[in-house]
Amino acid sequence: MPKCKKSGCCEEAVPYGKRYCPHHMQEYRRNQAEYEAIYATLRCCEQCGEKLTKTGHDRGDRLCRSCEERQEQERIQNHYASIRIEQRRKKIADLDAAQTVDSLREWIKTYMLSE
Repeated sequence: MPKCKKSGCCEEAVPYGKRYCPHHMQEYRRNQAEYEAIYATLRCCEQCGEKLTKTGHDRGDRLCRSCEERQEQERIQNHYASIRIEQRRKKIADLDAAQTVDSLREWIKTYMLSE
């Protein structure tokens, strides 16, 4: 018969379940019941509906970690997209402002040859 898998325990394990001795099996079941009671009270993520972790619930988070990371990535992408749009507008405005051949050459050096 296998031994209990708890460190330092030399008792024989129960013939069914998680390979714990009767004492540790009761402890395991008690911990599972506590966890399930806590899990039932946790809030859900506002975007995806997944349960929040206990730590996130205790902090008052509204989003799960994966939704927070996705939202942060979208924010960063939108920020850089707005920078690129602003750079494109400035490039077009400078081209429109180029009235002479010299200013057009300067625009070409600035925008076409530097990229």
